[in-house]
Amino acid sequence: MEEVMPPGTAGAKHVAEAGRYHLFVSGVCPWASSCRSARHLLGLEGVVSMDVADGQSGAGWVLLNGTACSPWAATAASGTPFYLHEVYRASDPLCASGTTHITMPVLWDKHLNIIVSNDSWAIVKMFATAFRTLGTAPEGVGLGREEEVDAVHKQWSATLLNTVYQAGVPLMMRGPEARETTSDEVYASLDELEALLATQRFVMEGDEPTAVDLFLFSKLIRFDVAFMHCMGLHGGRGGILVPDSTDQSKAGTQLGYPNVADYTRDMYQRLKPCVDWSSFTQYYRSTKLLPPTAALPDIEYVMASADQPHGRGGETHEVDSYSWMGDRVAIWAQSPKPSYTLETQRYAQPSRCIPLLRPGQDLIVLPGAHEGTREAWEFHRDTLGLGEEQAVWTSGSLYNMDDDVDDHIIRQLKEAMTRQPDTKFLLIPYCPTPNFVRWAQPLQDEMGADKLAIFAENQEWIEKYGDKGILHRHMSALEMPSVIELIDPSINVPRGFVCTTQAELRGARKLLAGTKVCIKPLAGATGVGILLDVSDEQIETYDFPLGPVNLEELLQLDRDADGEAISPALHYLGERLVGDQGVDQIMHGEEYVGWRRTTVSSKFSAESERAMRTFLDAARPVGPGGVDFLSVNGQPVLTDINTGRFNGAHAPKLFHAMHAPPGSEFYCFKIEPPKAMSVKNFWALLLEAGLAFVPGASMSEGAYPVMYVKGLKAQACIVAQDTPEAECIATAVKELLLRAAELYVQPASNQVAQKAKFPSTLTSLNEPELDVVDELVLPSERGLMCAICLSGPKIPVELSCTHTFCSVCLIGADATAHSRCPVCRTSHILSPLILRDRAQAWRASYGAWRKGGAQGASGELSGISQNSASEQAAADTECRLLQVQARSGWQRDMSGVPLKLKTIGIAGFDRSSSSTNSKTLPAVSVAEHVATADATAGATTDELSATVELLATGELLAKSPPRALYFEQPGGLVATKVMLRSFLR
Repeated sequence: MEEVMPPGTAGAKHVAEAGRYHLFVSGVCPWASSCRSARHLLGLEGVVSMDVADGQSGAGWVLLNGTACSPWAATAASGTPFYLHEVYRASDPLCASGTTHITMPVLWDKHLNIIVSNDSWAIVKMFATAFRTLGTAPEGVGLGREEEVDAVHKQWSATLLNTVYQAGVPLMMRGPEARETTSDEVYASLDELEALLATQRFVMEGDEPTAVDLFLFSKLIRFDVAFMHCMGLHGGRGGILVPDSTDQSKAGTQLGYPNVADYTRDMYQRLKPCVDWSSFTQYYRSTKLLPPTAALPDIEYVMASADQPHGRGGETHEVDSYSWMGDRVAIWAQSPKPSYTLETQRYAQPSRCIPLLRPGQDLIVLPGAHEGTREAWEFHRDTLGLGEEQAVWTSGSLYNMDDDVDDHIIRQLKEAMTRQPDTKFLLIPYCPTPNFVRWAQPLQDEMGADKLAIFAENQEWIEKYGDKGILHRHMSALEMPSVIELIDPSINVPRGFVCTTQAELRGARKLLAGTKVCIKPLAGATGVGILLDVSDEQIETYDFPLGPVNLEELLQLDRDADGEAISPALHYLGERLVGDQGVDQIMHGEEYVGWRRTTVSSKFSAESERAMRTFLDAARPVGPGGVDFLSVNGQPVLTDINTGRFNGAHAPKLFHAMHAPPGSEFYCFKIEPPKAMSVKNFWALLLEAGLAFVPGASMSEGAYPVMYVKGLKAQACIVAQDTPEAECIATAVKELLLRAAELYVQPASNQVAQKAKFPSTLTSLNEPELDVVDELVLPSERGLMCAICLSGPKIPVELSCTHTFCSVCLIGADATAHSRCPVCRTSHILSPLILRDRAQAWRASYGAWRKGGAQGASGELSGISQNSASEQAAADTECRLLQVQARSGWQRDMSGVPLKLKTIGIAGFDRSSSSTNSKTLPAVSVAEHVATADATAGATTDELSATVELLATGELLAKSPPRALYFEQPGGLVATKVMLRSFLR
């Protein structure tokens, strides 16, 4: 085979240059995967194009959808399968005789139409030497000195790299009788590697991996899923990343090779986009070692272990808190684009960055003369301990805040920077509009680029990568590949075209004939201007109100259990991703209403992250941005480019990184408080209900209003242990706001009575009233009511006994070991999470049986009940009085806790009403009983139960049950929802 020489080498047949070479690899082949890893690690994605084979066929390695590599690019355009043997025949016609072994990988020279090499080690060394200067890898990242790595590679090839196949392949091909002593060499080599990695991070000393590490990793990452079971390598100390990939019951067992496991995780987290987990199962197609009924490895189980922290040092390659800023102090100045017109954009974009300020350090420019922005600033200032001097206020006279930055604002910023001569600053706009550049560039010129850096792209970068037009070819130049095609043609995008005129739009529609289409403005944000399922009539009359557009096919999307489109997103700051993984956009129809940690498969995440990193490696951004994917047949499709600007998820993600306890869940959602409710009163509601996450004080779950502009827009970030808990908190917050809305829609004469339903903090509410509207209809008044808290549940759960509860109450009941229906006492599982999981398992099992699976569903979906005798006995002794706070569930059984009933009335029940039955429930009787309880030192729960039960027997109370009773505890007034068996039955 031949060799590629460095750029500029005179007389060389093959010289390294961008776009000339193509790499053919396979996800299943470990040697080919090592070349793929080297290409990624050295940042050669934009230099050497690549195809990944789908697997082996009767005619050898095949790419089912063709290849974009010349001279066979027509196969990709037509979707015709392409076979690797064609590459060999094109390079050497003698290959047609069938004497040549067709192997992966292959490095192909597109200029000379010839194979350079099919030797994986040689290709990796060429990448590390001849191509090194063309890559984007930082200085210091290499693959080691050639002479040294050659020797070490030879050593490990003889003892582990090749020995795995020497031991396993005979077993695969001929069965157990072919077992040889070679497998013992594999186990001995793993012991040797375990001892070596106990003293150093990589196989060779140093802070970066070498080529040897790439080849070792390609074997180790396959060990649990493929080699251990498919090749019968069950000896030694067990698996690498898990004890046994076919048996999760051993999950708590100590790993036999802990240092090798952490080393594998370290390498995996660097090379994750290069690992095709699903391809590893191809080994099982030809093995004769396993019977058809044998348990197969659980790939998700192994992947979860690979994602665990490795503890071997080094950076995580993701943004953590403020690490993306280095040692600089931020100056946030987030003004909307000149094309924006909404009041929400005018005020929400600047104010959403307030929670990102560090006390006593960062500055923020805010629009003046706006009540909502001022309230937001005062709230965050007081809650986060910020200083008044950290806010710089414009006059607020112009829509675009950048246009409002005058000499007075510039003088304040210069004075702030001058007071700290040794501090460097970072000016952070929403995006680098001409309005921003007008004042920011002269300021940087005066202060110096070292003193004041600007976190934004230049105009040349914006023109090349800054809008959705990079996804498709332009109708005016169809022969020119799109930007994404040039970066990596393997990145999936919808079929579509960029159009700037009516004629181009009609032409694009003809090219997309036979499919539904949509129109997406190139410069749009938050879905503005998008038209779905566009008719031919709409195309004929479209007048490009927002400028050039993409005309795209309307995709058939995968949807979640709620019927919403699965839409993961990734975000970056500079060349670093924000967070440890992507987030799903929480969708309601076509509108996104929040973000949560992604729920897509690990394979989906790896592929979308690979596409994102490939883009970052090619574009080399210095500012913020993000991309959106949609799920189509389980595969990520890149559908939206939001580069060159901050996205909606940046601020809540950064807030979470700054303030949330390690390991907590990320969840952020739009909230809809009454338009007249201030952020301070909303915060008071959260505090009183126990739903508030207080940065710097809370070490548990709760919600924080990361963005709240009264009357315009609000957003809450939730900190929780996991997604189900975050969803429960979100539901509780929404229910709280739903009830609070009654205060803002009632006539003034009714507000006093309505305020009795809320904590004492709100009794002095003096916010402006809204116009009187029709009476609010609560969910409970629509006929659906939780039998515990007596409210309309947003997420109802019906037990097999037919009683319905809200998920918040059931989660709390389950957490305190209650194991029976609170109404009829039927023994039952109460956890909505377990019920959901079992229901999903039942449906999956039933569905598999309907499709021909051997195992059917056991039991009935609605009959999941609790049968444990010990739990039934425990339920018999539980207290009749159950306390439920509005926080996230039942806090505890109140048995034996001293309480005093306070005479402030029963919420939802007006004793002065003319409908009160004085004979059944006279007010004096209540007062006398309360006085008796107050006179008793530390009234017990039993006495209190008697009080409440007396009330519950009243005829009026039976017709109009209370929403809450108020109890006084040492910690203050607590609103407690009450349920009694004698009443609810």
